[in-house]
Amino acid sequence: MQPAFEYVIKKVNDAPIIETPYKHIMISDIFPDEFYDMLLEHIPSVSTYTSKPKYPGRQTMTLDDFDILDEEKKIFWEEMYTFLRSDDFANILLKKFNISKNGISNLFLHKDLENFEVKPHRDVFSKLVTYLFYLPKDSSLSQLGTQMLVPNDGYVFDKNDTKHQDWENFTTVKTSEYKPNSFFAFAPCENSFHAVKVNFPENSTKERDTIRGFVFNKDAKDYPAYLFGK
Repeated sequence: MQPAFEYVIKKVNDAPIIETPYKHIMISDIFPDEFYDMLLEHIPSVSTYTSKPKYPGRQTMTLDDFDILDEEKKIFWEEMYTFLRSDDFANILLKKFNISKNGISNLFLHKDLENFEVKPHRDVFSKLVTYLFYLPKDSSLSQLGTQMLVPNDGYVFDKNDTKHQDWENFTTVKTSEYKPNSFFAFAPCENSFHAVKVNFPENSTKERDTIRGFVFNKDAKDYPAYLFGK
């Protein structure tokens, strides 16, 4: 798997920073094609995921227990998590966004279900970088990506408030599409509003697979230890 991980690092290094509506990167083919095909084969069934009040009010599940997976899937995801939690991966993202603080990377493999929603928000201050790997089999649900938003004219928000906001106060200006083997990352800042609203087409499989991760400043007061541990 190491060549695939080196490939990811090169793709991140080579990606241009997009400046608007805030600094971010979008990368197609983040993994080698053969590796991505193998990754899809190793995504566990919904029965192995954990549904608990990690994310109150949101229809999402996380892979928490590798031990209930078959041996091949267990080894695969242990290696993936080890790479994505590594200092090398965290530091490459920090360098990409010119962030001088120390940070640690942590993540969950998510399976979002019907009516999954995250309202417009900027992210808590402890998140130095937010990143997502989109893991669909095809592009038929590309509209279910991450929306990037700007406040409507006249809407005044508290720059120190990281709470989720009402949709009606924002306009979507760009979407990081939910396409196979793609990657989206940004450095949270005072205007990094983003959101997700999943409405599956009637005849589709109502599961949305992503790796959602963050590079954290664990010393920040709002570090979510209840999610990622100390």
